[in-house]
Amino acid sequence: MVPSSVEEVKELWKVVNGWRVSNSEGRMFCLKLTSAAEEPVHTLSCATQPFYTLRLDPTSTSAQMTMTRQDPNKTPKEPSKLSISSKPNTGTEVLQTTLEETARRLPPNDGLVALLYPRAASNMVIDLANKASPRADIEQVVAAAERECGRLVWDEDTKKYYLVHPALVTPFIISIHSSPAWSRVEYTLEHSEMPRNLVRLVKDGTGGGFMEIDTAVASRIDCFYVVDVAVCALLLAAAADEKERKIERFEAPPSLAPQSPKSPQSLKSPILGMGKMGILGKKSKKDKDKDVKMEEFEMDLESQDSLKDQKKKEKEEKIPGFFGLIWMLVKCMVWIVTMFFKGIAKIIIGLSHCLTRKSKS
Repeated sequence: MVPSSVEEVKELWKVVNGWRVSNSEGRMFCLKLTSAAEEPVHTLSCATQPFYTLRLDPTSTSAQMTMTRQDPNKTPKEPSKLSISSKPNTGTEVLQTTLEETARRLPPNDGLVALLYPRAASNMVIDLANKASPRADIEQVVAAAERECGRLVWDEDTKKYYLVHPALVTPFIISIHSSPAWSRVEYTLEHSEMPRNLVRLVKDGTGGGFMEIDTAVASRIDCFYVVDVAVCALLLAAAADEKERKIERFEAPPSLAPQSPKSPQSLKSPILGMGKMGILGKKSKKDKDKDVKMEEFEMDLESQDSLKDQKKKEKEEKIPGFFGLIWMLVKCMVWIVTMFFKGIAKIIIGLSHCLTRKSKS
C-alpha cells in the first residue's frame, strides 16, 4: 500500500480535530506503520512525515500510554545534535491513559483494558469549569465530553477485543486474522451498522505495516474525535495480541534488485570518488567485503560461462544418435573385413612355410 501524501493527510488532520465531513466528502487514508525494535513506540506516517505516535511506558503493574499527532501543515523539526535527549518533536498530545492490569480482563471483572478519553474533550470541560458558567451548561459539556470517551475491553468468553463507544448502541468488534504463511496479521475494527470498516491495521513480521482510515464511515458516527479513539484502540489491541502470542520479529531481507546503469550512484564522477578515498585514506571493512563478494560473483559467472562453452563444444563434436549408430556399424564392418583378410593372409603364409620345408627335406 502507498501511504497518503502530505496534502491528502491535511484533510485527515481537519477530521481528527473535530471537523465533520459529509458522507460524499469522506475518503480512505493510508498511513505507514513503523515500530521501534528496542522500545514500545509505534508511528503512523504519511509519505514524508509522521502523523500519529503511540508510546507505551511500562510501569510496575501495567503501562502508561501516550498518543500524539503531528500537524502536516508544519515541517517536523529535526532533533538538535547538541541536545541530550534523542526524542524528536512529539507533536500534540491527543490521548493519555494508564492501561489496566491483566488480571482485570478475567472474570468476574469487567474486562476493561483501557479508558480512552480524548484530550480535546477533557480540555473543553476544564476550560468551561474555569469560567463562571451556569451549572446546567457545565453538565451539558460534561455529557458531551463523556460521549467522546471509548472503552477498550476484553471478553474472555469470545476471546475478542471490543471498543465500546457511547455514540453507538452496540460496540465495535476487533477481528484478528492471522496468516502465518505470509507472516502478517490483520486487525479490523468492525461494526454491524457500518457499510465499511472504520479502521484496518495490517502488520508483518518486521513490526511494520500500514493502517487504513475511512473518514466516510467516521461521518456516520455522532461524535467529533472517534478517529483518535479508534486508532488508539486498534494499536493497543495489536500490541497486546503480539505480546500475548509472543510473536518474534525478524529483519526485512535486503533488496536484491540490480542497480540501474543510469542510477545516480553509477553516474558519480571519479573525481568525487578519489576525493572520498583521499579523505578516508583507505576503504572500510564493509567496502572490502563488498569487493570480495563482487570478485567471487564475477569468478562464478566466468566459470559458469566456461562450462557452458565446453558443453556446447562437446555437443557440437558429438554426432547425433541415428547417424552415430550407422557410423559405428560401418566401423565394425571395416574392422571385421580387415581381421578376415589378415587371418587369411596369416593362413597362406603358414601354408607356404610348411610347403617350403617339405620340398627342402
